Amino acid sequence: MKFCKVADIADWQDEAFQATASLLQLESVRNRQIWPLIQIYTGLHQLGLLGGQATALGLAVGDEPLIYAFANGCNRVVATDLYDLYNGREALTPQEVYRRNPFPYATDRLEVRPMDLTRIDYPDHSFDFIWSCRAIEQMTNFEALYQLYREIHRVLKPGGIAALAAGFNPTNRPSYEPAMLLVDHPWVQAWLTGDTPLLQGFELIDAVDYSVSPQPENPPVLPNAETGIQVYYQDILLSSMALFLRKTGEFSTSYSEDWLDPFWRIYLLACDAYRTQQYQQAENLLRQLVETDLPDRLRLRALQRLADTLMAQGNSEALKAVCETAVPYAEQSEDGDLLMRLARYCRKTGLLNEALLLYRRVVELPSVPPETVGLSYRAQAKCLMQQGHYQQALTLIQMAETYNVNERHQLEWLRGSCYQDLGQLEEAIRCYDIAAKIAPEQDYAFRERCVRDANKCLRLQLSQTNKQLTQLQDNRLLQVYTSLRSAGRSVKRWLRFGK
Repeated sequence: MKFCKVADIADWQDEAFQATASLLQLESVRNRQIWPLIQIYTGLHQLGLLGGQATALGLAVGDEPLIYAFANGCNRVVATDLYDLYNGREALTPQEVYRRNPFPYATDRLEVRPMDLTRIDYPDHSFDFIWSCRAIEQMTNFEALYQLYREIHRVLKPGGIAALAAGFNPTNRPSYEPAMLLVDHPWVQAWLTGDTPLLQGFELIDAVDYSVSPQPENPPVLPNAETGIQVYYQDILLSSMALFLRKTGEFSTSYSEDWLDPFWRIYLLACDAYRTQQYQQAENLLRQLVETDLPDRLRLRALQRLADTLMAQGNSEALKAVCETAVPYAEQSEDGDLLMRLARYCRKTGLLNEALLLYRRVVELPSVPPETVGLSYRAQAKCLMQQGHYQQALTLIQMAETYNVNERHQLEWLRGSCYQDLGQLEEAIRCYDIAAKIAPEQDYAFRERCVRDANKCLRLQLSQTNKQLTQLQDNRLLQVYTSLRSAGRSVKRWLRFGK
């Protein structure tokens, strides 16, 4: 088999690949997320490492099925991820991982531990192989990635294997973002295959195969598609690559970023400063970038990051100026995510026409998933409401419903706001009532907001009714007064002139 390669739908035609898919209970899905799991298991099996004797370490593995499959094929398996170290709402605990097995496994061979990727808490030469499907692209910068490789090299036994998968960018447009450091041709050459590669002490099991068969399933699909090997991502394409590295000697001594284009060096430094809330430093670095001669896509990316930094500092005036500078470059951008963020800043700073221009550009892009199209329509509706174009806003809200089924409660609330501004209070109350009823049960704040807005409309209705009653009472008193005055005049005439 080919070990180091780019994902290809044709791989599923291989009998060994199919057998692994069946073993992992992944035979029903074929996409770039599933491919690395099958490729890594198949490769390690071919290398003879799943005969029951090996010790294995998994990095950033979550609850993927490889954990349990390797427990059945190794003497000892350690599965690591942030787990309890991560304070997110959906963080897994080690106890949950033990119970999430999709098939029976040797429980006595598995240990699940929370661990930081850059500090592997094991002695030198501890493992026969290390695997990861996500660790490479999760690092925030290339120096941290280099440190990860150093740690992998340290804890591998001599001759041990690192089986790693990562997101692969097949285009000639580099895209390096924190926690999304995609592998591409320049990276592979600089780090692994060049004359003086950065990663010393490793060798590839075989030459990297970049070829992809001309099958109908290989062309790019939308990011949310269930099947597809290549997907549209920002303004590039995203696939997967597997790398099998053998530990052969001493590791490199220190990291150098001479291989990296100056733009990306400064850009990632600015991102690091932003992540650590050193906003002024990030701003200075990004302003340095945008003043240099850059391709439009890179200039726009730097401007968008600069907008993030200014927003974090609450500098609305400077944010507006950056938005005005960025819009001409954005009109031809193919990065829907970037356009959505920039359009949001335009709307926040009162550049409503510019925001509408960018939101409409998002809808035109073939690479944007339906959910983002729906969000664009909803945002356009908000802009139009701010401009007083309520009927157009209502039309866009209706269009958004086609794309954002899960956001219907938000759209009903927005529709209610539109009717409220139009003075159609009965319709507004009806929409707020629907929004509250269909909102997720746990979203108490949203439901309270709907009730509060509906009550406001009811008070407005009551105020209008009281005003109408007052006017009606005033009209009746005037009629009585007029009648009495007319009668008084008649009496006076009778007394003066007689019958």
